[in-house]
Amino acid sequence: MVHVPYKGGGPAITAVVSGEMPLMFAPVVTALPHIRSGRLRPLGVTTASRLPLLADVPAVAEGGVAGYASSNWFGLLLPVKTPKEIVAAIHRAAIAALKRSEVVKRINDLGNIPVGNTPEEFGALIKSEIALLADVFRKAGVVAN
Repeated sequence: MVHVPYKGGGPAITAVVSGEMPLMFAPVVTALPHIRSGRLRPLGVTTASRLPLLADVPAVAEGGVAGYASSNWFGLLLPVKTPKEIVAAIHRAAIAALKRSEVVKRINDLGNIPVGNTPEEFGALIKSEIALLADVFRKAGVVAN
């Protein structure tokens, strides 16, 4: 594959839908309307296992790339010096929202999976992602300008 830089996901997915480009790695939320309309055919999902929303689409790891897993995640971030009681209050509110069936349904309908982990668990995830990507960039010889 050859990387072709586009100015955002919108132009990139338009290029695939129009046939200008043969494929792309796209967030589910971006590709889903085009998958549902039949304009795009998903070949695999990059999550560790199949997504409930696209249960018939295999994970990349199932296609022979053992251990492959990559996914987008979203979270709430606050300034480092935010008082612990405010962090706790925001966390409680977020968890309460994630317990609402309509919120879970909307998140799932967009191809995402709600997690609702603790601030410490989320911090550990961020640190592990930074370490993983730093290693990938180092091995690829990527240098910051």
